[in-house]
Amino acid sequence: MLGWFAHPIFVDGDYPAMLKEQTEKKKDLCGKELARLPVFTEAEKQRIQGTADFFGLNHLTSRLITESLNSCDAGPNNVGDFQTHTDPTWLPTASDRIQSVPIYITGNGMPTENNGDVFSDTERVDYLKAYINEAMKTHNLDGVRVKGYITTSLMDFFKWLKDSSRPRTPKRSAHLYFDIMRNNGFPLPAEEEMLYGHFQKGFIWSTATAAYQVQSILTNTLYFDSLA
Repeated sequence: MLGWFAHPIFVDGDYPAMLKEQTEKKKDLCGKELARLPVFTEAEKQRIQGTADFFGLNHLTSRLITESLNSCDAGPNNVGDFQTHTDPTWLPTASDRIQSVPIYITGNGMPTENNGDVFSDTERVDYLKAYINEAMKTHNLDGVRVKGYITTSLMDFFKWLKDSSRPRTPKRSAHLYFDIMRNNGFPLPAEEEMLYGHFQKGFIWSTATAAYQVQSILTNTLYFDSLA
């Protein structure tokens, strides 16, 4: 999907060569068009390229892709000869092709079942921590221009309830997200903060060893000496 829609706008004004080649390959294999890509003139490519001031991404989960051949039914999976598998432990990485404009995550979140303690939605808390932290690492470590993050949704849809005047109670994830916004990130808890500086002159440093004692090998050491 990123290549289909984003490549013409943010890269070179045209669809990726791989997408065009795969579309023609399936046409020859199946004897019919499963998909049709417009063919742009050079003037149209120049007009299309760079027509967006930012890249907005709605992202809910990542999917693993495996090859799936020999289907001639219409649909993006069959055109591309692939099938998708959801893996919640696999987090996304930023595309190296979309670096020229600011990136806004315009929608990110997950549903949870209304069972058990609905106010302590641990699964959503872990989800938000993981994804927001990956966005921070993408910006701070990879230099990607991530400029904003929007989570969804603030509350359940009113259409799901017969009485829209019912009270609204923030869940644990709401308090987490409020703290992240208030602190503009993930500050260390006070008990985990490091005090930086130096000890007084003459402070004594040393280390002890149990190497010459007969005792269990499972000692509390800074270094491990192999017995081999």
